Amino acid sequence: MKKVFLILGSLILMGLILPTFLNSNFKMSRSIAINAPIATVFSRLTDLHEYVKWNPFPEGDPTNQAEVSN
Repeated sequence: MKKVFLILGSLILMGLILPTFLNSNFKMSRSIAINAPIATVFSRLTDLHEYVKWNPFPEGDPTNQAEVSN
């Protein structure tokens, strides 16, 4: 039983100390090329009625509901 606590304590301690030695300059990016005029893209991005159509985030949430009123 003492070995279990020792191993568990060591793992927790490593989990707290190890990140201080890791590189903190992590960057992730994603891009896409849109073959459309800037005005068209801007109007779609700023119109809330269009936002409901193109927003990719609620796809994984079956309980998501979006309502846009005038």
